[in-house]
Amino acid sequence: MNTQQAHIIQLLTFLYGATFSIFLLINKNADLKRKIFPYLLALFGVLMFGLVWSDPKTDTSAIYSAIGVGLVIALNYRAINFCTSCGKTVFSRNVIEPQSYCGGCGNKMTVEKGESDQT
Repeated sequence: MNTQQAHIIQLLTFLYGATFSIFLLINKNADLKRKIFPYLLALFGVLMFGLVWSDPKTDTSAIYSAIGVGLVIALNYRAINFCTSCGKTVFSRNVIEPQSYCGGCGNKMTVEKGESDQT
C-alpha cells in the first residue's frame, strides 16, 4: 500500500472516530445509541485494523493487529453505557466493574447494559 492510500485511511479513521464521539456525546436518545453502538464500534474496529495494516512502517502481522483491535473494541464495549433516564453516555473508568450511577442525573445503573433504575 502506498503512502497516499495510507493517509486516506488515516483521515477516514480520524473523521469517523470524531463523528462517532460527537454523536455519542450530543445525542440524548439512549435507545437509538444502544441499538447502533455495536455496529458503529465494529465499523470503527475495521477502520482501526485498516489503519494499523496500512502503515508501511509497521512489520506486525495481521494476527497481532487483530488481537489488539479486538481487545480495544471489547474494552470500549464494556466501558461505555447509556442512561435511559437522561440519555447521557456514561464512561466507566474501571472496565472490570461497570459504572454504578449516571453522571448526568444520578440514577443507579442496573446490571443490564444501558438500563437505569429510577430510585
